[in-house]
Amino acid sequence: DDPPVALDLTVRGAMGQTVMFLLPVSHPSGVLLQCTVLSLPDRGMLLQAPDLYYNTPALPITAPDTVVTSKACQMVYSAPVSGWGLNFSSFQYSVTEVPLYPSDATNAVS
Repeated sequence: DDPPVALDLTVRGAMGQTVMFLLPVSHPSGVLLQCTVLSLPDRGMLLQAPDLYYNTPALPITAPDTVVTSKACQMVYSAPVSGWGLNFSSFQYSVTEVPLYPSDATNAVS
């Protein structure tokens, strides 16, 4: 079984504006995929894409290792009001297969 593929992406938008985008991920078998934000941009903000069906807002991603809630790996980038230059900011993400039958575990803390 081949692993899922995550590609680089450049998103362009104006200062102080938001841009909605899809992370470019795929799997040769077409299985469900899960994206995880590994690092945050040093300028601007990443947000979970809003779910218009359930009327949920675009919520900020405030920590690394946050799972993207959109099944299509859709996200929002909000650019800061001030800042100039190409390659304004960047972040890293990963993609994994969603297991058909996820296993649960219980951790005991004492």
